[in-house]
Amino acid sequence: MKKYTNLFAIVSLCGITTFIVLVFVLHFLRKDLYFLEHFVSEYAIGRYSWVQTTAFFSLSIGQLLLFLGLKANVKTSIFSLIFLAIWCVSLFLVAIFPTNLPKEIHSTVNKIHNLAALFAFLSLPIAMITWGRDFRKLSDWHNLSKFSQFFGILSLITLFALVASPPSIVGIVQRLLISIDLSWLMVLSFQLRRLTKLFDHSL
Repeated sequence: MKKYTNLFAIVSLCGITTFIVLVFVLHFLRKDLYFLEHFVSEYAIGRYSWVQTTAFFSLSIGQLLLFLGLKANVKTSIFSLIFLAIWCVSLFLVAIFPTNLPKEIHSTVNKIHNLAALFAFLSLPIAMITWGRDFRKLSDWHNLSKFSQFFGILSLITLFALVASPPSIVGIVQRLLISIDLSWLMVLSFQLRRLTKLFDHSL
C-alpha cells in the first residue's frame, strides 16, 4: 500500500481541485440558483446535474485514497481513523443520493442526503482535531498539529453558524465551511506527497 502513497496523494489533490473548479463553473451555468441562498448540493438537480455529481464523486474518490494513504503511513489513533472514514463514506452517500430543492417535498433520497451531509460536516472537524492531537507525537507531522486543531475548531464554529443562518445567507456560509474543510484536506495531501517524495529520494 505504501508504494502507492504518492499516487494516492496526487489523486486526492486532483479530486479536490476538480470539485472546486466544477462548482465554480456551476455558479455561471446555474444562475437560477443564487449562491447566497442555495446549497452546493442543489446543483445536482436539473440542468447540468451531472457536473455536480461528477464533482462529488471526484472528491469522494480522492478522499478515499487520501484516507488509505494516511492510514498506511501515519501512526494515529483509532478515533482519528474512524472519523475520517465516516467523512469518506458520507461523501459517497452525498454523491449517490441527491438533495431536493427547498420548496419540494422531502423524499427518502433527500433525507439520506441530508443525514449524510450532516455526518460529513460533523465528522471532519472532529477528525481535524483528533489528527492534530496525534500529529503532536509525530516528527514529520508535528508542524501541522496546531494548524489541524485550529481548523477543526474553525470548521465546527462555521458549522454551527450554518445551522443558525437565515435562508438568505445559508449558501455562502456553507461555501465558507466547505472552503475551510477542503483547505485542511489539501494541506494534508500536499504533506503526504512531500514526505513520500522525501522518503523515495532517501532510498
